[in-house]
Amino acid sequence: MENERDHGGLKPSIAVLPFASSGDDDGIADVGDSVAEAVIGILSRNPFIEVAAMASGFRFRGPLPEPEELGEALGVRYVLQGGVRARGGQLRVSVHLGDTRTGREIWSDRLTRPLDDLFAVEDEISGEVALGIEAQLVGGTQLRKVRTPTTDLDAYAELMKGTEAYVRFRRDSNLEARRHLFAALEHDPALAQVHAFLAWTYATEAHFGWSSDRAASLRAAREQVDRSLELDPDLAMAVGARGHILMLSGDYEDAIAVTDRALRLDPRSADACHIQAMNMLYAGRFSEAATLERHALALSPLDRVLLDNARAILAAAECHLGRFEQALEVADQCLTRNPAWLFARVSRAVALKQLDRHGEAELEARRILQLNPRFSTTWWRTVHPYRLPEELDPIVEILVAIGLPAQTGESSLEPAELPTAEPGPVDGRWLATLLLTDIVNSTELASEMGDRAWREKIEMHDQVARDTVEDGSGRTVKMTGDGILAMFDHPGQALGCSIALRARLAAHGLEVRAGIHTGEVEVAADEVRGLGVHITARVSALAGPNEILATSTVKDLVAGSGHSFSPQGRHELRGVPDAWQLFSLEA
Repeated sequence: MENERDHGGLKPSIAVLPFASSGDDDGIADVGDSVAEAVIGILSRNPFIEVAAMASGFRFRGPLPEPEELGEALGVRYVLQGGVRARGGQLRVSVHLGDTRTGREIWSDRLTRPLDDLFAVEDEISGEVALGIEAQLVGGTQLRKVRTPTTDLDAYAELMKGTEAYVRFRRDSNLEARRHLFAALEHDPALAQVHAFLAWTYATEAHFGWSSDRAASLRAAREQVDRSLELDPDLAMAVGARGHILMLSGDYEDAIAVTDRALRLDPRSADACHIQAMNMLYAGRFSEAATLERHALALSPLDRVLLDNARAILAAAECHLGRFEQALEVADQCLTRNPAWLFARVSRAVALKQLDRHGEAELEARRILQLNPRFSTTWWRTVHPYRLPEELDPIVEILVAIGLPAQTGESSLEPAELPTAEPGPVDGRWLATLLLTDIVNSTELASEMGDRAWREKIEMHDQVARDTVEDGSGRTVKMTGDGILAMFDHPGQALGCSIALRARLAAHGLEVRAGIHTGEVEVAADEVRGLGVHITARVSALAGPNEILATSTVKDLVAGSGHSFSPQGRHELRGVPDAWQLFSLEA
């Protein structure tokens, strides 16, 4: 059953097993099953996750088969186990999320609540557990921003449906998202995040010309932001939405200042980074826009709502900067999953023309007309509120050169059908964890040992490295001469492999250094390319003898897994934007 994100970009699959119950309270016997049942109910309402039926998981009580056998029996990749204990008027729930393919635990948590109202406690705990699972399997900045998860499952279901509709990013799907979000508020009016999300639907239609009354859409967006901030004054998503509305209203400096506050409230908010990137784009600060969007993607590499928004803005910024290869790469990532993303398709057309791929550029122009038969460069100017309108002139000139009209209806081009969305990795791109190692002092060792002995040593190293990667459920990308580049589905696998490889090679008298990073890579045949590879190489080069050095992305993704890290400060990585916080894996 291939449903997981990491194989083909489809849904991750999970089964919830019955939770064991114990304690000194007579009413505790059924609480474990109740919590597990509630978690199943919440997860099943998330359209991005495939959940096994309760009866399937509840068949397994007592001793369990081996993880891989269990996964095959249930038809899932991931399994959640848990236990409930009651003592002294307190209820404690422990949960463990495991990967059945590798047998590794990828997330765990423990929650303790007073047993004042058992039903309320069950609802609160199950909501937090479900959100924790979602953060591991599908990411989702929008979900993680819910400070107190709603206990109303109908409200949650409508929120999930609204999220799924919004990420399609069309006028009709934007309206569909709004209907579901209003339905969520009927069940739970106090969800600040839903009001902020509603503000975004109104701001989006004002931004992209999907509304016949732009001023009314902006007023509605302001009203929803105000309501959201009444409920939660520090919700970064709402503060950022206010900044975006200011930008759409022409208040560029105020927009940037307000969004700076959102970043101060939550420095790791990918949403706020993305919003500020849009502000910078329209303010003409293109380099800052590109840097912010790349940072947003690094902060939240799994976020279904953020990813394509960020890529579309990044592609536009790269076009303005004249970096057309990069613009094309990012636009392709966006369009393979969502061929109807007009903003990204325009950037793709511009990049192709500037790369002298004229036939492909004209095909993109025809696809743009298929998406919007009324497209014109005059209209395009109206939906992009640049502080200096002349900033858009070079882009408009290119669009005219490939046949797009200055006024609606003036083009002689025939619209062309859009390609279908691909269910697999974006343009051969995967979200993966990379491990790069190399032998410490390899040059000196080779000189001391002589060619023949060193060649035998390297052959031994390569065989041990390949075997260790295979044991750790990884894929050997290539041998580097004195090291290995390997790719894994999950950072926990890479960490475990690096520890095992270090120990096995130490037994043969070799010291190694290792770098680990989780990010997007492009897989083509037997090659892996992209910024993620460069980051991993730079991190590995900074590691000391027998040190395993990881980026903060890796550390954050394995939180709760039992791995311990010590901070090693922020480092500039040659050829990579921004300073990166690095961590050393402790023994």
